[in-house]
Amino acid sequence: MPPQVVSTDRHTVKPWFQGKIPFSFNLPQGLPSDTTLNGANLTYLDNQPVAQLLYSMGKHCVSVFLLKKSGAVAVHELTAERSGFHVMGFSTEDLEAIAVSDVDPTRLAELVSAIKHAQTGDQQQSK
Repeated sequence: MPPQVVSTDRHTVKPWFQGKIPFSFNLPQGLPSDTTLNGANLTYLDNQPVAQLLYSMGKHCVSVFLLKKSGAVAVHELTAERSGFHVMGFSTEDLEAIAVSDVDPTRLAELVSAIKHAQTGDQQQSK
């Protein structure tokens, strides 16, 4: 299924979610090398709206799910592997985030770190 919003511009992707999700998030100014934002989808998890950000890292696809922190899911600093896919996540005061990809875990961690630091306003970490 193609993305519901197709854009490499974070200033197009983020505003697309306005009115569709009950939270806001930031996208990093800088991405790890060979990483591109491809677009996004609105999806649902446990009947709650979730922002799915779609990235490519080289030839690998990455899905990053952002959802409003509810207490029902405790992501904190998640790192796991499942069926050849790497799963990494983090929590902020307001958000939970989970990234899933078959890309090298070190590369995935770079993207997850950039997105996490964008939430705290620390853009220096995301270059």
